[in-house]
Amino acid sequence: MIFDGGLAAAPLAGPLPAGAPLSTGMAAGTPDAPSVTLSGAATLLTPYLLNQSLTLAGSAAAPAVASIRPKAFGGQTSVLTALSIPTTGGTAVGRLDLADTALVLDYAATDPSPIVTVRDLLAGGFHRGD
Repeated sequence: MIFDGGLAAAPLAGPLPAGAPLSTGMAAGTPDAPSVTLSGAATLLTPYLLNQSLTLAGSAAAPAVASIRPKAFGGQTSVLTALSIPTTGGTAVGRLDLADTALVLDYAATDPSPIVTVRDLLAGGFHRGD
């Protein structure tokens, strides 16, 4: 799937202007906040993800991949409410490629900090620092 306008949770009024984010029509931070789940060897290419949770649950042999376009091709900072990339045998079953963009994890104040999980995913992405 390729979403050239990005994926955003905030509803837009009126017709979609060219290049506008795709809206799910649900407000961020609500129990019904949108989520994107890629399973199997699914891939997603988008300029950004906005106000939603992202789960990348493929397999070790065929990871689910979400790629953010580079800035030169419209890529922007993504803001997620949650990020889940499960592991099997210590290997992540998904891959998030931010290119040269940034990611903000805007998690709920009542949720535990995702910093340890993100650090582990980054280390795994760099082959544990080898």
